[in-house]
Amino acid sequence: MKQNSTRRMVPSQPELTAMVDLVFLLVAFFMISMSFTNVKALEAGLTPDDGCHIGPVSEHRDVEVFIDVNDQVWVENSLCQTNADISDAIELEMSRLATDSVVIEFNFDSLHGSTVRVVDAAKGVRVRTIQMKLGDCSASRMRQTS
Repeated sequence: MKQNSTRRMVPSQPELTAMVDLVFLLVAFFMISMSFTNVKALEAGLTPDDGCHIGPVSEHRDVEVFIDVNDQVWVENSLCQTNADISDAIELEMSRLATDSVVIEFNFDSLHGSTVRVVDAAKGVRVRTIQMKLGDCSASRMRQTS
């Protein structure tokens, strides 16, 4: 008599328990062996020889340039309409204050092009240090201080 032998095929699967254990051991090993460091500053790759100043806004008197929400440029509380006006006003204030540095304060909503205009104007009158800071440069504030 012939026996009807039917073999059931059990699909072969990898043993996941051992694989999960191995992964957790590797994660624990790498967490213990790595060291954490605090980055104190972002390296910009600029040197003083490049004519660039990296650091906080200085305490001595600088020429202050403000760019308000409407992208109007104010140099020491006087409104400048054209690039030539900006250059002339910066140069006049540099000679009045006996300084060669400019602080550009811009509003969060200022356009990038306005900031570039001011930087180009400052470079044209040989400003040595340009510092930038984000601030509240509203037109009403400029009129109140002038």
